[in-house]
Amino acid sequence: MKKRILTIILGILCTAGMHGQSSDVPSLPQLTTPSPKATMADRFGYYPTNLYTGLVDITIPIHTIEVKGIKIPIEFKYHASGLKYDDLPMEVGYGWTLMAGGTVSYSARAASAYLTKGEKGEPFIKEVKDIVKNDKTGSLYSDQLQLDYVINGSKSDYTIQGKYRDSEYDVYNFSFPEHSGQYYLLEDNKEFTVPVSTTYLYGSGYTPVARDEHGNEYQFGVRDSDGDIARNFTYYLTKVISADKGDTIHFSYQEINWGATDKLVHRPVIEATYSFKDNMQGTTQSSIDGVTGITRKSFNTPILKEISHKGNRVEFQYSSTEIRSLEQIRIYQQGTLVKSVRLAKTDHAYLDAARFYGSDNKEIYSYGFEYNGKRPEGYMSIDYWGYCNGPSTSSPHALYVPNFTLPNNRTIPGLNRSLNEAYMQKGILTKIVYPTKGYTTFTYEPHRGQNGVLYGGLRIKEMNVYNESGNLQEKKWYKYGLNESGNGRAIRTVDPNDYCSQSYLLEAYWAPGFEGAITLLGERTRVDAYHAFPLSDYFQQGSTVVYSCVTEYMGTPAAPEGKTEYRFSDFMDEWYYGTMRGNRTEIPKWSNAWKCGKLVGKTVTDNSGKIVYSLSNTYEEINRRDYLNLRVLSYCNIYGPASGIKEIFSTHTDFSTATEGSLYDYYNYYITSGEYVVKESKEFNDGVYKTVRYKYNELGQIIEETLVNSEGNEQIVRKKYTCDFWKDAMSGSIYDKMYWKNIHSPALEISVYKGEALVGKTTNEYKDWGDFIALQNVKQLNYYEPRIKYQSYDKYGNPTVISKDGEFEEVSYIWGHQGQRVIAEIRGGSFDTLGPVLTDRVTSAVSPSSADMAIIEALRSNPSLEGSRITTYYYDSALNLKQLVMPNGTKTSYEYDSFGRLACVKDQNGKIIESYQYNYKQ
Repeated sequence: MKKRILTIILGILCTAGMHGQSSDVPSLPQLTTPSPKATMADRFGYYPTNLYTGLVDITIPIHTIEVKGIKIPIEFKYHASGLKYDDLPMEVGYGWTLMAGGTVSYSARAASAYLTKGEKGEPFIKEVKDIVKNDKTGSLYSDQLQLDYVINGSKSDYTIQGKYRDSEYDVYNFSFPEHSGQYYLLEDNKEFTVPVSTTYLYGSGYTPVARDEHGNEYQFGVRDSDGDIARNFTYYLTKVISADKGDTIHFSYQEINWGATDKLVHRPVIEATYSFKDNMQGTTQSSIDGVTGITRKSFNTPILKEISHKGNRVEFQYSSTEIRSLEQIRIYQQGTLVKSVRLAKTDHAYLDAARFYGSDNKEIYSYGFEYNGKRPEGYMSIDYWGYCNGPSTSSPHALYVPNFTLPNNRTIPGLNRSLNEAYMQKGILTKIVYPTKGYTTFTYEPHRGQNGVLYGGLRIKEMNVYNESGNLQEKKWYKYGLNESGNGRAIRTVDPNDYCSQSYLLEAYWAPGFEGAITLLGERTRVDAYHAFPLSDYFQQGSTVVYSCVTEYMGTPAAPEGKTEYRFSDFMDEWYYGTMRGNRTEIPKWSNAWKCGKLVGKTVTDNSGKIVYSLSNTYEEINRRDYLNLRVLSYCNIYGPASGIKEIFSTHTDFSTATEGSLYDYYNYYITSGEYVVKESKEFNDGVYKTVRYKYNELGQIIEETLVNSEGNEQIVRKKYTCDFWKDAMSGSIYDKMYWKNIHSPALEISVYKGEALVGKTTNEYKDWGDFIALQNVKQLNYYEPRIKYQSYDKYGNPTVISKDGEFEEVSYIWGHQGQRVIAEIRGGSFDTLGPVLTDRVTSAVSPSSADMAIIEALRSNPSLEGSRITTYYYDSALNLKQLVMPNGTKTSYEYDSFGRLACVKDQNGKIIESYQYNYKQ
């Protein structure tokens, strides 16, 4: 028999979250320059890739490491939103990200959690209306003095001295396989996670650790930073330890010393500002402050070299001339090379091909990639959002502040930062060629906001799929906005006020008086400093515009096959009218990004306009908590011979009036922790309707699911998890142990109802086996004895004896290859006659010896095991099943091609009984 296996090589997906999935988006803008590697990984972590942001998911799967339910996918992902001035090609090339592991990136807000100098005080967070002004009289309890301490805490660890206080939660962005979100920490160790979930990050800081819902541990032990190690750094995944402690996946890196400048990552940054200074005489002076042009900020980002687990490893090999340019990935199993992936590039910047080779060094298949030319390099010209808008500038000292025309005939001699569609598309991926030689082409267009105004970044416009002969097979094109208007919601319109920070200079000098020198208020100067980029975030979920409605058409424009309409949740942020002084705030009062981008509805119609499928989701907020922050900004600077007056300025009427009672500007904002989940889902498919309603617990797990069919009949499934039992559990109980080990995923009790009648119930009982917690009994309704009982486990956490109610025989297992594969199974008997020494030796060996396997095979003729049935399993060096020996001695052999894929199955006489032919399609 010949079997044809169609392997999906590349997924180009329009994804949409459902059923309690959180978009896990950050609530705060990034106020520091993050590590380039962390930025690239975050694009695919808490930024959802779907049509809400006009994106499609383009992924090249390389390899997946799977260990006891832990999956570490190694893949290349492409982000087609456009190339910004500070994008770097890194390992794979412009637009591409190597996904292999995970990161935890830290950004300090106000006082860093890792200051080693200064004297820490309690956090100072008040509502703006409750902060007392004009109380800077020397009192140790004045609010204005506490604001001094907050500003002091925002300094670098190298410059801070004296007392400091915190006023904002620091943020950790975490992203590792199947998990992403944010963890927030205040100086007094108050903490929370966004979203509230079963994933927990702890030990945050130097070597943070995370636990997933299964109790698996993720350690982040290698760090990079921009030099200010107390305020901005990223940690990289170095270990994944299974919940039973039996397996560890190791990630090895080449760490980079700061002295090796040629190996550092140099991320482009723009620092210069343009200031207007207005004095009392009505005179205005302007100046450029800071270094003009594009400068560089350096990071000592580590380089991933290897991922390993029990003799299996994935090696990452890089160019000898460009240390961070990935050239090859080599995959070994038990020391044997099973496949490799070689990358072809242009200038180490553009990925041209990914070629897959088998163990015999012969190419199996490849992908090809084409781009819309190249983006300008060097001192590139950019638009308001950082995308290319023209050729490189002629001067390396260009002022990148936008050339705004301001009130009172003021102009800024900066660059033209308007959008240019043609240049924004430079260097973007336009074509993928598949192993079949068929290919897909991509067409993009700029984002459009309200009233048709163009915004930075790209959205997908059209995808065409061709076969190897160049014949069009399928066409998809997209219409955005309500009634296909083409318009979405711009996150923020371009406003010069968003680019401006204000401050006030006050001169203090001495003058003779009747009783000695007195302090007088001299020159007063207002300073408006304009920056190259807005102080408030112009992006949401990685996009400048979002779309609550998108329509996807299929077929061809002349002969459409139908269309699919997507509707997404969309909420604007809530902003204050201004700071304490009425200036623009950098951060909204409440960010609603965490509720955006959820699939609200999907309607599929055929080419006649008939609805063939529809889905409607209703959402609700659960587990919401709002955490108050106080952001403090320096505003008034008292200078001159008598500048010491700032310590007690409130005792001087002129100064207290001029400063409006404070040297600072400040405002409140909230960080929201919670989830926006599906409450009810209504679906119509092929003439059948069904409704599903959901309820959740405090960790966002579904605890009740009610299915209502077309006839109105209800089936209710209720579940209880660790946290539901832990509330009432005794300290030291199994529920208490599972809770603190973060083992939240197992449903410990499942009850099924038809209407109000209980028709089924399953209870899963867990036990602490010493080194790990694992399942012991499975009980069902009307049975007081366990239906399934796990009697013992080996040291790797694998079950070795299992019994089932209704069957009078136990099933015993011996595991081999360091606990990775079952090598022997016996029904109706046990392996006790082998003794623990041999069993442990076989289990622990990289590969069991033929002598030990012969002893196991000899059990088939052991008189004491008459009536039992023994099955043995043999594996090749890559741990693929090589031979299966049944209880009657019949042997079945399995052969694989050079790429590790099953090629044929043979019976004991060597006759082929099944063969496999592999083909690919996009």
